[in-house]
Amino acid sequence: MITVETTSTNLTRKKYVLDVILMEFGRTEYNLVINEDLRESIIICNKVINLCIKSIFLESSEKTTIENVRENLELIKVKDLRLLRRLTSDTIFTLYYNSEEPIISISDKIHLNFDLLGLVFFYLSRYEEFFSNDLDSHGRYPYSSSINKKFDINQKPVVDELVSVFLSLLKIQIPSSNRKITVHFDLDYPIVRNDKIDYRCIGNFFREFFSYRTPLASIKNLFNALSIKNLAHFNYVINILKNNGIDPTFFLIVNQSNKDFDTDYCFRDSSIKSLLSLLLQSNIKLGLHTSYDTLSSSSLLNTQLDNFSSIKRFNQSVNVTLRAHYLKFSVNDSVDIYEELNISHDCSYYYPDEPGFRCGTSAEYSAYSFNKEKKCKLKISPFIIMDTTFLDQKYLGYGSESPQMYDTTYKLVRRSLKYGNSPVVLFHDNYLLDPAMREYFEFTCSL
Repeated sequence: MITVETTSTNLTRKKYVLDVILMEFGRTEYNLVINEDLRESIIICNKVINLCIKSIFLESSEKTTIENVRENLELIKVKDLRLLRRLTSDTIFTLYYNSEEPIISISDKIHLNFDLLGLVFFYLSRYEEFFSNDLDSHGRYPYSSSINKKFDINQKPVVDELVSVFLSLLKIQIPSSNRKITVHFDLDYPIVRNDKIDYRCIGNFFREFFSYRTPLASIKNLFNALSIKNLAHFNYVINILKNNGIDPTFFLIVNQSNKDFDTDYCFRDSSIKSLLSLLLQSNIKLGLHTSYDTLSSSSLLNTQLDNFSSIKRFNQSVNVTLRAHYLKFSVNDSVDIYEELNISHDCSYYYPDEPGFRCGTSAEYSAYSFNKEKKCKLKISPFIIMDTTFLDQKYLGYGSESPQMYDTTYKLVRRSLKYGNSPVVLFHDNYLLDPAMREYFEFTCSL
């Protein structure tokens, strides 16, 4: 059994990060002891290891302000984030000493002289987002404002690397597992018709054409949407997933709250009913894809949960997984609303314009509420790749046959699997009408 000693300063934050690292990632129980006389921030020991960690970030007793956050980031980012470029489980033993200042010094105790726990808390809690006023046109925290952008480390699993170092120092081994990727599908345009055209697609075309100035992408999306799809399209998708041993989740939009951004397919339509029957008969997990204006509205979300419950044919309080449309998730509001409504998992964390590790990991973990200063039951399931990021001209705009799309996907998935995670990759059903995207889909599922 591991014993952890620390002061009572920011105790809930310390306990949160220790719970996630030791219990959720390391699958190891620990005892917590309060000691106000400690010189180090945290001492962690077991029968053979005595690890002392300094954490200015977690020991700060000042009232948190935007200015104080920036000051704390200056303290941890200069040394620690640059160190991360070399800090992996393969090189850990070469980093015990530094010619100028020891990163890790070993005598009778192991002294960790950089803020590992503060960094992990910073990433997992989404600290920078809670205390930032920077938002894009959709009300989302933008990649351009992030610490990942500043240090060009969005494609590095920062938290996984730090946790690997931490657990290695404590001689805690995570059991090896044969993990696979996890695939999610957002059903934005599930047109399953043989004799009708959904003319709303034409409206979407003109909106995209004039708003985003992406004529080629808009024309391609229109062509895809107007293509006659039947259940064979979804049978193909399901067969590829099952043949690769992947257990997917399909996310449904059940209410339209903003006609400019939400699709509005009708669940009374016979074609949609046929699709739902296929998904349920195939034992496909269903998730809720909340509408555009759901952010910060518990009443609107509650209505969608009721509708989703009737569609999914189960009690809404059990294992409701959702992803916000346009990835409109706010750590300031959404965490507490989801916790109140017994949402089990949120799958919205990802920067739409840059693939990678927004949360520093692809592993599932418990959310943290800054408003209530507590660990939540809500689980965060970040994803690392979205097809739209590669295809849309607003983002990377590589195109469906780009080698860069394949290279980036392979690299990110392998980095996730290295740490025993099951990384989530997000697809949209309408893109798979493109034969080139089907090839990419099959490649991704094979990783």
